Amino acid sequence: MTCPTIGKHPHLLPIWKMNAVLLKRVSILLNALFMTKTLGYNVRTMKLTTAAKKRLKDLLPRDAEGFSVTGYMGTCRGSTPVLSPAVRPAGEQQTIETDGLLFFVNSDISDLFRDCEMDYDPSLFGKGLTATWPHRDGCACNH
Repeated sequence: MTCPTIGKHPHLLPIWKMNAVLLKRVSILLNALFMTKTLGYNVRTMKLTTAAKKRLKDLLPRDAEGFSVTGYMGTCRGSTPVLSPAVRPAGEQQTIETDGLLFFVNSDISDLFRDCEMDYDPSLFGKGLTATWPHRDGCACNH
């Protein structure tokens, strides 16, 4: 997306970029609202604890839009998400937005992450960033 006015007024570029990001986020939220209200879909949202939200915002570089989630290590009882900063979704990743953060999640695990809660334990022997979600049939935890 480009704007002919920016060429004449380069000082407006940061505002233009900020508005483009804002429009993208509003589009995602409106799409979720439309699917919920009009089509009757159950749109679930990932939950972040205050500690996880703060840690993720600290880890996100300025040039990245969100985090690419390509997998996890563990089970529903507690796992470590495989995250990396990303500018946009890669391939068939789905976008999940929660608490002002974007997650680009591989489609094969997107349902897990829509249901998950992320927490951050900064203690010396803590688990760091963890994700938990409701138990499902066939889960590796064998419960």
